[in-house]
Amino acid sequence: MTDADVKNYSAIAFGEAPTSQPPTTTTATGECKVYPGDALWPSDAQWQKFNDTLGGALILGVPPARVCYAGYYNATQCAAVKQKYFNSQFRSDDPVEIVNEWLDGDSCPPAAYGMTASNASATVVCNEAAYPAYVVNATTVKRTLHTRDEPRSH
Repeated sequence: MTDADVKNYSAIAFGEAPTSQPPTTTTATGECKVYPGDALWPSDAQWQKFNDTLGGALILGVPPARVCYAGYYNATQCAAVKQKYFNSQFRSDDPVEIVNEWLDGDSCPPAAYGMTASNASATVVCNEAAYPAYVVNATTVKRTLHTRDEPRSH
């Protein structure tokens, strides 16, 4: 990677290694990991700058089965998700989807069969917080390294 790769985004610009200890700031919950909604979570503008440095490879983390739930319900798309949900190729092709639904507690299943717009997700919930807020389509070594190094700048 070169300075041109950071595209004038100073938060990830290259430079000398810091000589002091990193800040010990924590989130409102006292955790070291930052979550969406925390004060230290990057702003939309920061995410956009990061996306720009990746050449548009940043993907908003939306579970595929969200289209089966109220507020997002789409009968055609939901039917497609239901048909493919247990297909490993479908899961591995989607950068947001967890490879095995049981690893994340099946947090956003396509819900009950027979669902309609009026009863969408009446008894089943889609826990979007179990999914990453963003993922990177890291199809090159450069994108992989950049994605690995970017959090170190915060």
